[in-house]
Amino acid sequence: MKRFIKRNILVILIVIILILTFFAIFFYTKSIRIKDPNTAEIKSLIKKVGKHMVLPESELPAVSTISDPEFFKNEVFFNGAQAGDKVLIYSKTRKAVLFSVSKERIINIAPVRIDIDENNQQTIKYSF
Repeated sequence: MKRFIKRNILVILIVIILILTFFAIFFYTKSIRIKDPNTAEIKSLIKKVGKHMVLPESELPAVSTISDPEFFKNEVFFNGAQAGDKVLIYSKTRKAVLFSVSKERIINIAPVRIDIDENNQQTIKYSF
């Protein structure tokens, strides 16, 4: 048995590497498939908002859902927002759109400024 292992150690190592590569690819593609529903949801939202205004086609927006409108009560951009409303943020074109999903209406549009601090953290500021 030891002689068999010594003679075929290279073959055994190649088989182990192939098996590990297979599992790595399998789990990587599985993680990509998990992200696909979000992209479909974003595209659906873009289609709804696009009925009301021309949106940038060169990028997919970052989308946030408002869960607590009271948190934003001092922000003018969020006046009239309700829980479940969506904010589409286009970083390249520097535009933010507040969209009411329940009413299927645009509530507000604003230019945005994205600041990056020394820790590479992004802060979005709504300019009026």
